[in-house]
Amino acid sequence: AFEMKTATKLVLLWITITALSAAEDETAQAIPTDAADTNTPSSQPQQPPPTETQSSQPQSKQEIAQVQFELAEEYFFSSDERDRNISKAVELYKEAAAAGNADAQFKMGLMYTTGIGLPRSESRAVLYYTFAASNGNMDAHMAMAYRHYNGYSVVRGCTEAARFYRKVADHVAKTFHDAGVLAHIDKMKLNDDAALQQRQTDEDVMQYYQYSADKGDTQAMIVLGRAYMYGSKIEQNAGMAIEYFSKAAEKGEPAGWGWLGQLHAQGVTTGPVVVERNYTAALESFEKGAKEKHPISLNGMGFLYMGGHGVPVNRTEAVRYFRMAADLSNPEAMFNLGALYLNGEGVPKDLGKALQYLQGASQQGQILAHYQLGNMHLDGVGAPKKCEMAVKYYKAVCEKGTWNLHIQDGYDAYVAGDFTSALLHYLVTAEAGVEVGQSNAAYMLDRGMGLDEIPTEFLYNFTAPYDRQADLRIDPEKLTVRQKEHALHLYKRSADQVPTNIESIVRIGDFYYYGWCTDVDYKKSAEKYREAASHPQALFNLGYMHENGIELAEDFHLAKRFYDQAASISDKAYAPTQLALGKLFVKWWIKDFVIEGAPIMIGTWKLDDVILHALVGLLGLLVFLRANAV
Repeated sequence: AFEMKTATKLVLLWITITALSAAEDETAQAIPTDAADTNTPSSQPQQPPPTETQSSQPQSKQEIAQVQFELAEEYFFSSDERDRNISKAVELYKEAAAAGNADAQFKMGLMYTTGIGLPRSESRAVLYYTFAASNGNMDAHMAMAYRHYNGYSVVRGCTEAARFYRKVADHVAKTFHDAGVLAHIDKMKLNDDAALQQRQTDEDVMQYYQYSADKGDTQAMIVLGRAYMYGSKIEQNAGMAIEYFSKAAEKGEPAGWGWLGQLHAQGVTTGPVVVERNYTAALESFEKGAKEKHPISLNGMGFLYMGGHGVPVNRTEAVRYFRMAADLSNPEAMFNLGALYLNGEGVPKDLGKALQYLQGASQQGQILAHYQLGNMHLDGVGAPKKCEMAVKYYKAVCEKGTWNLHIQDGYDAYVAGDFTSALLHYLVTAEAGVEVGQSNAAYMLDRGMGLDEIPTEFLYNFTAPYDRQADLRIDPEKLTVRQKEHALHLYKRSADQVPTNIESIVRIGDFYYYGWCTDVDYKKSAEKYREAASHPQALFNLGYMHENGIELAEDFHLAKRFYDQAASISDKAYAPTQLALGKLFVKWWIKDFVIEGAPIMIGTWKLDDVILHALVGLLGLLVFLRANAV
């Protein structure tokens, strides 16, 4: 399929370049290059109107650049390693970027900042991001906002960061307002083994709900109805959505009426079944749900009365319904009341109540509430003027955008074993400041995953100026150091996020402890482990450092306390902590009752190693005897 698509685009590209070149030649002959008045009629005879075939071919540099960009994307992200060609993708991105394609300009910035296919250059990355953002690319806005907020290769400034974030938030908020839903993004972390093992495919999940709905489970009917309504994890089908909502309502589930009303009030214009907006049908459903005091229907009634949809405008009634729904913790109703109090519509203007309701809605994840609170904090209207708070809310909105589907694509590629595509997708979101993209890309680089098909001429040169002669041939050891450098770089960015990623902090501590691509620094390592003291691995490591007097005072009592805490937090930590405690108690006994002073050596082995090997051997013997017991 890729070969066919690629061939088609190559032919199309050739045709369009030829057509454009011919058009430019004609223009050059007809109009002098320094002509000021482009509206001057040409002396050339009028050409006949283009045929349908001719008019369907791109005739501008922008259209050609878009074709180049799309072809570059296929080379860059292809799931077939035989078709992936990052060097060719770089060439096409460069040509499209030069023609002003914003998406290609962002990709050029990405490659300059990561060193994939191009010599690493932060200044060029920022330049390309700036052009891409000015041309409307949302990824570039995210990248520049994140850089300005943290001072990464640009002047640190919250106001400038908020300006970039607000542009993206405007776009996401409008999309949500118009559609009523945003694409679901499964932000799975690769270092979360339990979540990865428990995660099921979308097909499995939908089959489970289908089975439950067939057995009469009304909640499963609602879930399926919503999935069909919005096309979430299943092909959109408004007819099936109406069927499941109706079945749930007929079985006495008031949410069925609420969602039926919602569907008719919004309308569904995509998919095999189109449902036109019908406020009369929405009113009928909302009224039935409102009698059952269901919050979705109560909020729906408020919406109809506020806008005069199917009923006369009655703001008093609208506020009454919104308030009833808000009292039942409906986030949409909370947002609606907050907006009314903010603007003084239907109620006296009250910025305090507006802030209260919007914060309540925001705590439940309501996107428009996040957006409005960002505006209030940035402008100082109804809330303290705090740029940092505005950025926090805007960033929460921005990370719901469709461009973050790279995270989902990255995970799908990872599960499929296409580690190169997964890494590339995660690097895109990492550069935009999305924490899960940063931690997942760091996780893969840390383990050398996904690098097989990436050109290594310039890869991840973070510590030294670019030297082409030195970098043309990278030995495996040097490449390992570079990927570790980039992993540490991304772990640090992940750890700086709010809320922070504790696993990233622990891993940074490991880098300092073992001296991976940095000097061994036990002091910094201990600081990082203390910072992540709610993580079992960090607690275990602190116990080990206290046990052996590494940077921290040798203290067996504290070591035991840390080991015990690690075991109490995680079941997975139980076995290693029991071995560590066994070794600790033997050392404790020898130290107190046998020998005082210098570390004990048996041959070339430290006493710690001898004890640990003895305990592991004893454990293996016990397992063997138990397995063979009659």
